[in-house]
Amino acid sequence: TNTPTTTGDRSKKKQLLADGDDKKAKLMSLVTLGSAAFKIVMASLLAVTVPQLCGETVCSFSENVTDLTEYNMFVLAINFITLSALLLVQVLIFLRENWIVEYLDQDRHQPEDGLPTLLSKFPKFERDLTKLNKRSMYAASAAFIILIFNTIF
Repeated sequence: TNTPTTTGDRSKKKQLLADGDDKKAKLMSLVTLGSAAFKIVMASLLAVTVPQLCGETVCSFSENVTDLTEYNMFVLAINFITLSALLLVQVLIFLRENWIVEYLDQDRHQPEDGLPTLLSKFPKFERDLTKLNKRSMYAASAAFIILIFNTIF
């Protein structure tokens, strides 16, 4: 479980180790964001990434985005709205993860499900984490609804 700490709570040696772990965790979070962004682009832009027929051959990328009918423009707009919504969710999750890395430390002596009990002793941390969790949840819920529309059209 993670525990709220301040830099004054650790020795300098532990602080240096923790900073290295924090940098590694933040880098991994950034790599995960990049990987997720690629997947999101491929899954959101269905009008462009799913092969379509143009006469007798498969449409090229440029054919998928030029000379569009009103319906094609509508679908492409929904694709980009979906892309934006899903990327927003990923950015919010990335910011939440960085907040956790910055303000909470791993404590192997605490139970895995002990964070809510521990956070109740630190109201500011609890409020901040709850706010980040709610933002991510609301954004994910909205993105899910948009994704359903994207799949339908």
